[in-house]
Amino acid sequence: IKLIFNCENSANVLHIENLKGVDGEIGLRLGDNDYFGVINVGDNDSLIKLCDANSLITSSKDFSESLFHSLNNKDSKINLLIGSKK
Repeated sequence: IKLIFNCENSANVLHIENLKGVDGEIGLRLGDNDYFGVINVGDNDSLIKLCDANSLITSSKDFSESLFHSLNNKDSKINLLIGSKK
């Protein structure tokens, strides 16, 4: 759990965050921990609405740095990438 999800225990809730300021990115994290995943999609607003309609915890967050572009950094904590054709 710690290695993949940047989390100490599985009791934390999944948060799906629409990263405003970064086109088409949605961040995934458990509880208040660091992001473990990024969804790179063309219509992030529609995907957030779909997640919200299915009772998942969603929010929007002002964000200026791309999680997707940090994937290859040695210190990146992103372990999961979900993408689509854009």
